[in-house]
Amino acid sequence: MVSINTKDILRVYKREGNIKEYLNGINYLSILNSKNEEEKACLIRKRKIRPNTARRWIKGIRTPYSIKCLNYLKEKSMLPYKPTERTARIFGFLQGDGPLLKSFRGFSFISKDKEILLEISKDVFKEFKILGKIKQKRKVGDIECIHGKKFFVKFPTYEIKFNSRTVSSLLLVLGATPGNKMNKKINVPQWIRRGNKKIKREFLKGLFDAEFSNSQISQFTSHKANLSSPRMEMGKKLELEENLKEYLSEISSLLKDFHIESKVTYRREYKKGRIAWTLLVSNKLLNIKKLIDSIGFHYNTKRENEAIKINSLIKRKLSQLNSRVS
Repeated sequence: MVSINTKDILRVYKREGNIKEYLNGINYLSILNSKNEEEKACLIRKRKIRPNTARRWIKGIRTPYSIKCLNYLKEKSMLPYKPTERTARIFGFLQGDGPLLKSFRGFSFISKDKEILLEISKDVFKEFKILGKIKQKRKVGDIECIHGKKFFVKFPTYEIKFNSRTVSSLLLVLGATPGNKMNKKINVPQWIRRGNKKIKREFLKGLFDAEFSNSQISQFTSHKANLSSPRMEMGKKLELEENLKEYLSEISSLLKDFHIESKVTYRREYKKGRIAWTLLVSNKLLNIKKLIDSIGFHYNTKRENEAIKINSLIKRKLSQLNSRVS
């Protein structure tokens, strides 16, 4: 299991191009951990640290922002940090419907279902000790532009935002993607792919709460089993097509760990320079039953309630099939 430490958090500043803050953090810790005054003075000269700055650090008058971030994590007993099943669930929803803001100044979740955001806010508070603010992002009647086409908003959309550079830096170390995911590479982090089944399950729950919401498991009388294939379609800019296929294949591989059949299929260009691929779960009765029993949903109670009904339908159909065979 991965364990995030002090150096991991400081490297976030370096990764995001804030070299000055990264060096301030490294130098601050080096000075405070010096064995004696001579070693401390040598370090200040060697690293060309301003004497006045060093003096303020030593006396506690001033502290680099990166160190304040570390201190917060330590005060909340979150350093070293080991991701939990709750972390995996939050992370899954973040990869689906949650942008990590640029400059890691915060993160947010977006949904048409306000109750989902209220539930995820409880998880975020339990795990990271921070509160978020919910606001209405789009109102009924607003004009929204999706894939270059304009639509009238039929249902209100809500957003919950968490303004915390500290937790954002933690999420970055865990593998979160800052900014618009449509234009960035995205992968399932190794701590999830190599995690135990509980970690994998909770990640998939969070992701499916977000990404399966527009492609429900529905009944169709024209289908011999009256069930459609659950699916998850995602889009990227054309030059990231291979990354998109790789990401969906990683999800498919996680499902395989639960003996759930799926495949990456249905390539389509929905806009110039934009490509979409679909993760399609086999609609065999036992396969969908495994999806519901082994994975299911967490935040999306409407999807969970629907899954319960579908599971009941599957049991009836399996019983009918068995009675015909016998």
